[in-house]
Amino acid sequence: GMALLRLMDGGQIRRVAIHGDTKLDNFLFSLSTGRVKALIDLDTIMPHTWLADWGDMVRSLSNVAGEKERKLERVKVDLEIFEAIARGFLKTARRITAAEVALMVDAVKIIALELGIRFLTDYLRGDNYFKLAPTDPPDLNRTRGAVQLKLFTELTEHEDEARRFIENYYSEGGA
Repeated sequence: GMALLRLMDGGQIRRVAIHGDTKLDNFLFSLSTGRVKALIDLDTIMPHTWLADWGDMVRSLSNVAGEKERKLERVKVDLEIFEAIARGFLKTARRITAAEVALMVDAVKIIALELGIRFLTDYLRGDNYFKLAPTDPPDLNRTRGAVQLKLFTELTEHEDEARRFIENYYSEGGA
């Protein structure tokens, strides 16, 4: 999001190579182990902050309803998944800074909000960016936008718990 760009431009956070689209659909899993085997869709690799990849991955994985849910009351943040992602990342991450860690929860919220606005804007402009398949409902991008905005609200409501997870695993010296 723009907030992350300003922090990179100001030198508060680093610019590194990122994937740029770390949603669940872009991970390939082993059928036998359930572990990630590969990350696909590499056309969005760019210099940016790793917080953008982190934010996109967490918002995608922790939303139990998925991106196309029409019943918004089903859109929830699974805090166990959020904690597992935070634990796994922070126990294995190398060369991250305290300033970046302090933005990890904000990054998830920023990406959800930005993506919600982008989906809704595209819907209003005729679905020119997020193209629809012939079998997709005509209001799919409106639905996707509403899901992301509901997810932003859920993330905000659970911000304190999410920050505790980050602080707990970062302070354990894993990073």
